[in-house]
Amino acid sequence: MTTAALTPEMAALGIAIGLFFSLLCYLTTNL
Repeated sequence: MTTAALTPEMAALGIAIGLFFSLLCYLTTNL
């Protein structure tokens, strides 16, 4: 396994999960 090919996927996945989680928390707090 090469970390160079695995890093971009993990970064994109982490950013996507982070944005989705923050959006979920934002909606939950407002509602």
